[in-house]
Amino acid sequence: MFTVETKISGTLINYTYCRNCEQIEGDLYRYYYEHYSPENGKLIKGDIKHNRSDGINKLIVKILKKVLTKEKGEK
Repeated sequence: MFTVETKISGTLINYTYCRNCEQIEGDLYRYYYEHYSPENGKLIKGDIKHNRSDGINKLIVKILKKVLTKEKGEK
C-alpha cells in the first residue's frame, strides 16, 4: 500500500491511494487505486496490472495516466 499526495504551498490538491490486490502470474500483479481531489470532491477508482520489477515510479505514472484518461472521458 502507498499514497501519493500533491500539495501546492502546503494545501492538498489531490492524493492517490494504491494497494496490491493479487498476483496474476510471476512478477505481474493487479493493483487497486483511488484518486481523490478534495477541492471538487471527485473520486476516481480503478485497477491496473503492473510488473513489480518495473518499480513504483512506473506504477505511479501508469495510474496517473489512467486517471487523466478517465477525467477526459467525463467531460
